[in-house]
Amino acid sequence: MNNVYSLFEKIAGENKHQVAIKSKSGIETYQTIIDEVERVAQIFAENGLNIETCIGIYLKNSSEFIKCYLAAAKYNIKLALIDHRCSMNDISKKISAATANAIIYEKKDGEKIDRLLNEMDIKDSRVVDINFEKNAISLVIFDELQKSKMRDKIFNIIFSSGSTGDAKGILYTQNQIANQIKLNSKHFEISSNDKILCAVEISHSYGIYDHVLLSLLSGATLYMQDINFVTPRSLLKKLAEEDITFFGDLPWMYDEMNKVSSMKKYDLSHVRYMICGGDTLKLNTVNEFYKRFNKKINQVYGLTELGYISFDKTNSGNGTIGKIYEELEYKFEKIEEERGLLHIKINREFMFEGYLSDEASSKSEWFDTLDIVRIDRENNLYYCGRRTDVINIRGNKIYPNEIKVLLSTIKAVKKCEVLVYNEEITVVIEPEKDVDIEKIRFKIYRLSVEELSSYKRPKKIYFIENMPKTNLGKIPKNELIIMLKNMGC
Repeated sequence: MNNVYSLFEKIAGENKHQVAIKSKSGIETYQTIIDEVERVAQIFAENGLNIETCIGIYLKNSSEFIKCYLAAAKYNIKLALIDHRCSMNDISKKISAATANAIIYEKKDGEKIDRLLNEMDIKDSRVVDINFEKNAISLVIFDELQKSKMRDKIFNIIFSSGSTGDAKGILYTQNQIANQIKLNSKHFEISSNDKILCAVEISHSYGIYDHVLLSLLSGATLYMQDINFVTPRSLLKKLAEEDITFFGDLPWMYDEMNKVSSMKKYDLSHVRYMICGGDTLKLNTVNEFYKRFNKKINQVYGLTELGYISFDKTNSGNGTIGKIYEELEYKFEKIEEERGLLHIKINREFMFEGYLSDEASSKSEWFDTLDIVRIDRENNLYYCGRRTDVINIRGNKIYPNEIKVLLSTIKAVKKCEVLVYNEEITVVIEPEKDVDIEKIRFKIYRLSVEELSSYKRPKKIYFIENMPKTNLGKIPKNELIIMLKNMGC
């Protein structure tokens, strides 16, 4: 079968004595992992959890998280992945939305889970221990096990970043997850010889699909990092000392790596692909990284729903997101023919099932990414922003990403966002430390005059010490607007 568990079982059987995971829990072989997965799956079955039920998994990055995940996959028990950094209110919303019947958590989070159950008015529950050698894990089961509202074939619910509003619960079958993993394994050329470093949150698709399962369904060795203790320096050290061959992170982390001051030279020559997802990299970041470490970063493009659908395999460094994977069925629709702007639609049935809150989405064959691109003669794509972000002022269409890309060429600009505030094009800047803000303001006005049509030029510029961001590093515009109002802007 083309599903997550059968693929893992096959790979684990072929690589029994190979190291599967290196983490703070120690070194574990594929045989060790599959034995533990069988044990946990048996606990699930003995306690009435099955294809009709759903578990909320609330664990930090760990091998225990992965074993519970794969154990649920064995019986296709639905899993709602909850970011451990979420607030109590967010956890409650996600557990309720997924109609979960149980929650997996670390025992030291027991008081927090008790408060959560009390707030959710869940009175009858029982706790089952799933103890591992290095970590005490508990499973709280709500006594009245109700049948999940989701179709039996659904396996994963992953919640989006929420950068454009409330987080959406995205539904996947095991087959669709396997399709994503196989595509990435092929295009990133992953094999049992690879060493994959995961330093991103595994309750999100970027972590669980694009690192964890990519590794374990290919027979590679996964290096797990506790993201609460990750630093740019520790990542560079790990990449160099462990001969890591595949690594992915968010744009802000590559920015921070560039700032690591050290006389030590980090040898990254063995890293075949160093990818960046979640947002577009600044060209300054790419160039500085290459200058410091002699390594180019591969920009990938995708969405939580679809996983990756393209990446810049050749490290061109010119801002392209590469070509769309040839295995996908897609189409372009013209937005502005004179500027060569298109938006992408993908046949979603191969990649994801739909959304928790929208049954209609499961009936539509084509998924509108809402992303705007342009395409060159070699069929390379260039990301131009979201269709929903397009600003229309006095009859003129303005693409915020065009302004952001321009301003990102200013080295003193750490982060920037473009939005409409008080009916004017407004730029919000998080500057680097110890820089002259007035000089940045002058450079922005000068660049705008030189490079932008008059109707595209920012009318207001505000500086913020710390830009708000989601757990995936994206800037939530609604929070940013509230911040500006509170500042009296």
